[in-house]
Amino acid sequence: MGRRALDQLGAGADLAIGALTGLRSHTSEGADEDGRYVRTWIYDPDDARSWAVATWRPDRAGHGVQQVGDRPVWDEVVQAYAQWVSWGEPHWRRYGLTVTPDGQSVWLDTPKRVLSST
Repeated sequence: MGRRALDQLGAGADLAIGALTGLRSHTSEGADEDGRYVRTWIYDPDDARSWAVATWRPDRAGHGVQQVGDRPVWDEVVQAYAQWVSWGEPHWRRYGLTVTPDGQSVWLDTPKRVLSST
């Protein structure tokens, strides 16, 4: 994943990645002694010991990733991103949410195409 994956992905990618992995993320921009950066934290909401952080700097090619814990969260994000791309990078408007007394499901294009359910 290049620069776009860290600071230009839209809500459609965020929805797909979250639905497919169950992971959470937070992206921030800042500056330190090495210059400007975009940093994305990925974490498992059920296991605080499994997380990853990816840092992109505009003056460098690629990005650095640190991954910690038993669950390979960054690897899962990369796989989910690839799945989203293979679907044609659907916009967030193509996703839906169905909530029933028994649970909820996130779907793409039709309630019959469920991405995740709880």
